[in-house]
Amino acid sequence: MPHTRATPYLAAAFTLVIILMLVVAVLGWIRVEALHTQMDHLTQRHAEKLDRMHRMRSIVRERFIRMSLIVSTDDPFLRDEYAQEFGALAREFMAARADVERLTTEPTEVALLEELRRLNALGTPIMVSVVEAGLENQQELALSVLLDQSLPKQERVMAHMDLILDTFQQAYQQALDELAQTREQTRRTFLLTAMVATLLIFIIALNVTGRIQRQQEDLLSEVEARRRTEALLRETQEGLERSVAERTAALRETTARLEDAQRIAGVGHWDWDIERGRLHWSDSIYQLFGLPRQGELASYEHFMAAVHPD
Repeated sequence: MPHTRATPYLAAAFTLVIILMLVVAVLGWIRVEALHTQMDHLTQRHAEKLDRMHRMRSIVRERFIRMSLIVSTDDPFLRDEYAQEFGALAREFMAARADVERLTTEPTEVALLEELRRLNALGTPIMVSVVEAGLENQQELALSVLLDQSLPKQERVMAHMDLILDTFQQAYQQALDELAQTREQTRRTFLLTAMVATLLIFIIALNVTGRIQRQQEDLLSEVEARRRTEALLRETQEGLERSVAERTAALRETTARLEDAQRIAGVGHWDWDIERGRLHWSDSIYQLFGLPRQGELASYEHFMAAVHPD
């Protein structure tokens, strides 16, 4: 039947539609998750870099304050305490710088960090000489070195760290812009994919609808052909029945006329089935033989019994 042949085609078409929609949905989800993950990673790394850089700037100021306190105070115990804090801040500064270098991969930023390391290498011996002079009660020498050499170095380091922060911010903003472009491109891609999928679904729907319509038309044509065939068969059967009825009526009429003719002429007719040994007599034969029309009298023996011996 046409509808049974259409079932596998319809199942395959709708299965393809479901697969297309699932593929679009899964790919979209995977891409969105990847963008979110990338955004979170970028934001977290940028926040860590900024935190470390701001901590480094704060440490530079605190170390300069500790140097100033060592130079300005006369209490040897306070100078020792400030010197220990100065050393602890130096170690904290190097740890923060190492974290920033670990988080930095862009060549421009790496070059800026290398320059910061070079400036620190140049300024650290001067700061150490200021601290040592202050601890040795050489306040005038320590103050002179602090103002003439260490302070300019610190200002240069701070300016360079500001440059690094600006570079980090610019790189972060550029990365955000690139992610925004990627997200927009992804949105357009999946919009196009959805449009293509919708178009395919529409084409499949048209194909399926057309196929169903054709199958319905074929089914209606087949039903109509069967109806015409059945009507033709009924007409043929009715014609045969009419023909048989007419011929039967004609045969009965002919038989009646034949019997009337035989009765009037005083003759009859008979049939003899030699193989089965059966006779069939007409009513006139019974009348001629003087036998009643009943029982099993139509036989060869009854016939011979009715014939005159001579």
